[in-house]
Amino acid sequence: MRLLLEVDAISGPPLETHFFDFALPLLAAHRGPYYPRDDVARVMDAYARSYWLDGSGIDPRGLLDALTPGSAVWLPYVFRKLVESLASGDALALVEKTPQHLWSWPVAALDNSVKFVLFVRDPRAVVESTVRVGWEDSLEAALRWREAQREIVRVQKALTPAHARLFRYEDVVSDPQSFRVAVCEFLGLEREHAACRHVIRSHDLFLGREEPVKQQALGAIDASRLSQWRTHLADDETADIEAVCGPLMEAFGYQRASKRSAKPDVSRIRTALRVHAEVARIRRDALRASGDHHRLLSTMLALQYKGPKGYWDSFRYRMSRLRSMKPGAVT
Repeated sequence: MRLLLEVDAISGPPLETHFFDFALPLLAAHRGPYYPRDDVARVMDAYARSYWLDGSGIDPRGLLDALTPGSAVWLPYVFRKLVESLASGDALALVEKTPQHLWSWPVAALDNSVKFVLFVRDPRAVVESTVRVGWEDSLEAALRWREAQREIVRVQKALTPAHARLFRYEDVVSDPQSFRVAVCEFLGLEREHAACRHVIRSHDLFLGREEPVKQQALGAIDASRLSQWRTHLADDETADIEAVCGPLMEAFGYQRASKRSAKPDVSRIRTALRVHAEVARIRRDALRASGDHHRLLSTMLALQYKGPKGYWDSFRYRMSRLRSMKPGAVT
């Protein structure tokens, strides 16, 4: 995101909007792309109270009311106007950075002007980084990587190269300027715009309330961290990650590195897969039984919440949190 915003012709919100997370009830209850205005209004009211917009100064309901009046609303247009209202200054292209929006690509892609800049990174490096900052257990991070990359493969199969392009994180860090040039060409901008002209400050990338670890994005680009996982991960951890991500990892050009003596913990992997599958089942069931939009939203947000470490402890925590919610409550 920082490399993109350094380009003078590109701008974007200083936050992850998570707009389509809050639109899930609409996506589940209606086939779209046009949605009943009253239903959209209810979602926008809940969105206005969310953590994600805290401190942004944006009024989602006001944004909706300012759109063309009518009984139906085209959701991709609402998203576009939201991004425009959050971005600063004039720009030839706008970017938005919510990772979870990867799973909402079928709706976002209905707007033909939307293009997807996709990234893949060595799963072992992703897991090492994730565990180091305390976000997830190593196997949970590996499973999340596999799930995301499978979705990226679906995007690439469904969309043309003119609307979706994949970049390897390692290539971006090794040669940032070539990445800027490639993105400008992909977005239809002149190569001259790829020059790094903007000095990016913290408020350009994130609001002050966000995780302190994100401040690292403002530092010098350090390619030496690309192979940090080789010394920070134990052999058995590497074996577990490669057992989960192996085939897909190799399809993206990452070679296995675990020693022959290191064996994956099959029992631990099976437990992680069981929890992962159960969370996916509950998510699917919630989407199918989506008569209560606010209850569905509460369910989806509860499943995203990170509880105590350890698969069963974390899963039970999420489920107890979900059961304790009153119908209609939106957190």
